[in-house]
Amino acid sequence: MRILLTGGRAPATLELARLLRASGAVLVLAESIPWSVSSFSFAFSKRYSVPPPRQNSLLFVHRILDIVRKEGIELIIPTCEEIFHLVQHEDLIRPFVELFAPDFPLLRKLHNKYDFIELIGDIGLTAPPTISLTSCQQLMEHVEKYGLEHVYKPQWSRFATHTHLSPPDCRWVSEAQIAESTPWVAQKRVFGQQFCTYSWFSNGRLLLHCNYPMQFHSATGASLVFEHQDHPQLKHWVETFGQKTKVTGQIAFDFIIDENNVPMAIECNPRLTSGIHCFYGSTEMTTALKMNVVLSPVPMAVALKVVLLVFAPSEIRMNGFRNWLQRMYKSRGVLFRWTDPFPLFGCGISYLLLLWRAFRYGISTMEASTVDIEWNGEL
Repeated sequence: MRILLTGGRAPATLELARLLRASGAVLVLAESIPWSVSSFSFAFSKRYSVPPPRQNSLLFVHRILDIVRKEGIELIIPTCEEIFHLVQHEDLIRPFVELFAPDFPLLRKLHNKYDFIELIGDIGLTAPPTISLTSCQQLMEHVEKYGLEHVYKPQWSRFATHTHLSPPDCRWVSEAQIAESTPWVAQKRVFGQQFCTYSWFSNGRLLLHCNYPMQFHSATGASLVFEHQDHPQLKHWVETFGQKTKVTGQIAFDFIIDENNVPMAIECNPRLTSGIHCFYGSTEMTTALKMNVVLSPVPMAVALKVVLLVFAPSEIRMNGFRNWLQRMYKSRGVLFRWTDPFPLFGCGISYLLLLWRAFRYGISTMEASTVDIEWNGEL
């Protein structure tokens, strides 16, 4: 099976590539930055540079189609927010190659933090009460009355950027970029254990699935340790979502399990996420894609050890030195493999590139990581 992965900058893409290669796929990488962590991997037979989709979406799509024709690609698997630029032009792509992604109307709803909650309510699943806010005045009035009970965030956002948890005052509101075209949400805050899920669907049928708790995480809230834990209620929730929406592609959810043990969906990431690390070492990924065989996660912990080391002081304060040391010692590392060693060293080069982009555009390194691919509802 000849597969094109679009985007190679995330460690999750590197994991997916290694898994697909181990299961017999021939992989090609298309990326809009010069060097990514996946650029250094033996998993890919070819690597192509493509135009940045956020700056030139149509040119990006045509370049992807050129690669499809040249390499005989059978399947495109998007890995990050370039998925929105691909699916927005799905009428140009799907006649020639299979695109492992939802259709555009559903994808847009899943990415929008208000529309997603509306969709969940329509199909009878559980989520916290959430309202849309379209002006600074609305936001300020809501914070003054109900701020301590809510979470505030832009409807189009990622990595928990600009998220405010139970703010005690309105001093930050004037800096919020909020309007009809850039709305925010106010979501009732739910307390409980945080879980993430990651799943593959084919027309609503679940192909693979994992649940992992948020135990260790970076400053942005992203998890650093990935270990599947069985949770029947979460899996049932996700299966029901697939049956109701008939979705195809990679779908990840953030949940909080409330005091009544009810899964409350906070938001959705309709793309590849770090949950793929829960399938470390599997050799059946292409089988799941071709034969609709349900694939189970592996019983081991996998960790972003480099980041876990960088955030050691805060992680030790939150989880204790013993727990941190156990995770460092007992977990499998994401980046380094003896059979594919260079991505570990390449991550330093790609991080320097990220720092340069952040400096050049006057933005944070996290924002710099998606400045050329992110999608915020533009049509």
